[in-house]
Amino acid sequence: MKKIIIAIGCTAIIGGGAFVANNMLIKNAAETVTSEVESSLIGLKNKFIDVQLIDVEINNNNVKQDFAIYINNGSKRLPEPIYLKHTATVAPFGLSVEGNFSLPKDKGLTSTLIKEVASLNENIKYKFDTNNQSLDLQSNFSFGEINAGRSSSFKLGDVEILLNGNKDAFTTSTKIDGIRISKRREQVYLNGIELKTNTTNNTYHTEIIANDGGYNDRSGGVSFKDAKFDSAITIDDNTNLKLDWKVNSLDLQSSNITQLSNKLGLSGEINGVKTQDLSSLIDLIENNPTEETIEAALKSIIGNGIKFENINIFVNNSSTNGQLEIMPANYKGLTNRESGKAFEKSLKVDFNITITPKLVQLFEINQNVLDRLWNEEESGNYTTTFKQSLGKQFINGVKAN
Repeated sequence: MKKIIIAIGCTAIIGGGAFVANNMLIKNAAETVTSEVESSLIGLKNKFIDVQLIDVEINNNNVKQDFAIYINNGSKRLPEPIYLKHTATVAPFGLSVEGNFSLPKDKGLTSTLIKEVASLNENIKYKFDTNNQSLDLQSNFSFGEINAGRSSSFKLGDVEILLNGNKDAFTTSTKIDGIRISKRREQVYLNGIELKTNTTNNTYHTEIIANDGGYNDRSGGVSFKDAKFDSAITIDDNTNLKLDWKVNSLDLQSSNITQLSNKLGLSGEINGVKTQDLSSLIDLIENNPTEETIEAALKSIIGNGIKFENINIFVNNSSTNGQLEIMPANYKGLTNRESGKAFEKSLKVDFNITITPKLVQLFEINQNVLDRLWNEEESGNYTTTFKQSLGKQFINGVKAN
């Protein structure tokens, strides 16, 4: 387990070089480079890592810095750090800065990792244009398979990270050939992973792609092909989210069930969440939260109302689409039971539902229910509607409560 933590730590630090470089806003001096890199790296400190500056050397326009990154495994700190070296050269007149990050392989936890994987290759270089404050970073990282003992292993394929942009707009691309974690007869794997982000002043777009992946054990497993998860967050007075997630093929196999080549999807929009309330909730979670404060923050967010629009959930030819709205309500001073009743009355739902004969058999829906609450289409599928308002529910126009 310790070896895997070391490997993950090395990988995180490689990716962290992008974060460090992104915070460099140099003017014309090498001193600014050292100061920005130092403050950015040390600013990464949290309950998992502790970054310390060991040495710094400035020779005209050349900069060298050495850092030690200590990793916390639970409540214990690993005795040796991962060492990180940063070198940079400032161009004449401070027009640009070119630099790179590397992991010294003859000391610290990196040397321990080398003994396990035999090879560790990294290449992290960047160029920062001080005129337009733009950054271009390229990072490559790879190492062999780690045997963690007791028939356990961890393998991370080649990693490539690309970043480009400035403080107004920024794009990133992270590609990973594959990840595999094995323990005895259990295995988790992902292949052909790509993460793309596009960030502007108030919009954050993320796209995650995986060619295939799955989990296997003695009893069976689950596997997928061609997964794509697309999301966009817009932050203004309100925070709005758009989702479009699809899996082209999902297989489930066990002694009790076999479902092959299932197509899955989820899309929709979440609108109306007040950004200030969401920020307060995040601050509470990060700064010693209590059950009472978290509950109050959630009630405040829900109490202001939220809209779930253009919802579409599908499994093969079965689908649910429509709208769901949480109407504004005041939950202050209410007991949990009173809050539950108020929440139920605040729900406004309008869904159209389609299911296939295969799902009818799977859920064992009897004929009387089909005749009363569902409509049989020419295709053989069954359709119905579900509506809720002021706590009253209707299925295909028939009151359900």
